Amino acid sequence: MKFQGPAIIAALFAVGWLLWFYRHTAAGRIVYLWLGPRPNVGELWSSYQLRWAFYSLNWLAQIVVVFVVLNVVLVALPKIQEHHLPWAFQFGLVLGATMAVLSFVAFGLRAANRGFLARIPRLRLRR
Repeated sequence: MKFQGPAIIAALFAVGWLLWFYRHTAAGRIVYLWLGPRPNVGELWSSYQLRWAFYSLNWLAQIVVVFVVLNVVLVALPKIQEHHLPWAFQFGLVLGATMAVLSFVAFGLRAANRGFLARIPRLRLRR
């Protein structure tokens, strides 16, 4: 069978473009929903980055809770361990937790660099 990569990419691009064109629909609002904190008018850049860091930490806590619940279910019901789906969820949760940790560290460092460590004047966000 021949590789269908360009056709798949073209189809995904077309679907994304259609959803952007019809972003007022329910599907478009779900796809292009803003996730994360929005900058407040007059807020310091460092405090905005710090809010992003804690937003990432919040996601990490949620992922850890789901991971623990999934492991409890896997221990309590050993027959479920025969299926591949719970292991796939665990793999995805580990990837999500890793991304949350990395984003927490990155946003924390950016906030510290801009607000505490650097001698650069603080910039204010404008709308």
